[in-house]
Amino acid sequence: MSRPFSPVEWLMFLAAARDVWTAWHLYLLAARLVGPLRFLSPSAVVGALVISARRR
Repeated sequence: MSRPFSPVEWLMFLAAARDVWTAWHLYLLAARLVGPLRFLSPSAVVGALVISARRR
């Protein structure tokens, strides 16, 4: 059984489903071209928050 997503992971996946830039950022993480620290950088998390708030 897998562990549940953390709130930040949930936010990033939600934003990736709604925005091309965030989806590309998630692809870079999945392809191991960037690490988790760069994936969860403050600018990326703030961008995901804005996308999530704007699309509700």
